[in-house]
Amino acid sequence: MRLLFALLDHPPVPGGMSRYYGELLRRLPPDEVVVLTLQDARPPDAPYRVVPVSLPRRGAFSLLRYP
Repeated sequence: MRLLFALLDHPPVPGGMSRYYGELLRRLPPDEVVVLTLQDARPPDAPYRVVPVSLPRRGAFSLLRYP
């Protein structure tokens, strides 16, 4: 089974959700996990595949910010 995570809060972004996702992903089989995350939130030592994506930021409450 392959797992896809689309995350705004992913290490090294500070915060509780980022830490939660980091710990969760660390415990899953790395060959079955793919993470889509913001371009500036790529962890340097991730054992799983991380695909950085760019997302235009137009405002804190813009629907385009949360696809």
